[in-house]
Amino acid sequence: MLSKHKILKILQNYNPILVGTIPIGINIETSDLDIICEVKNFEEFERLCKEHFRDKQGFSITRRVVEEIERIKINFMIENWPIELFGQNKSTSEQNGYLHMIIEDRMLKLYGKKFKEHIIHLKSTGMKTEPAFAKILRLEGDPYLKLLEINNWTDEELRDLWVDSNDVA
Repeated sequence: MLSKHKILKILQNYNPILVGTIPIGINIETSDLDIICEVKNFEEFERLCKEHFRDKQGFSITRRVVEEIERIKINFMIENWPIELFGQNKSTSEQNGYLHMIIEDRMLKLYGKKFKEHIIHLKSTGMKTEPAFAKILRLEGDPYLKLLEINNWTDEELRDLWVDSNDVA
């Protein structure tokens, strides 16, 4: 679907990366396609997105500043797939969406099928991805920040985290 509609090609100057649940295989029926972009010129990015996507169902643009970093979010639907483009003036490989996906993928590979099933189950009850990981692993505090904190842990440290929590349903 992304290639059919040339979405990544349209965004190619913004180093787009598909992140989130779909690339790591924990998507559910209500999952969307999350694409992060490195945006230096927000007006130019907004113009490009309006030119290519404004006629799509549900098209909306939100711009705001969070922690002194400007960000833009563009939502629309293509072929019944909700799509969210997220941009900020930061390398895509350094954005939180990418970093979360990397640590989540590592844990899914380390912990195996039972862990993955627990995550998908929690997501199917309405829980967001990062809070689902935090709940199963008994990580206290902000789940989004906690996943960033453990991003550089070794596989051994991560394995110990799940061993202590494998009885959680």
